Amino acid sequence: MATVLYYESTGKLLALSERYSIKPSPELFQEMEHMLGAGTVRIK
Repeated sequence: MATVLYYESTGKLLALSERYSIKPSPELFQEMEHMLGAGTVRIK
């Protein structure tokens, strides 16, 4: 799955290269939210 970063302060999107693709899992999202804060990780 492609990884895209959204910068809320500027409204900009940054699509990362295929090198940073992820395999979604509940464990991955839990760890990311632990690092980045609740409600910051979404899948579309």
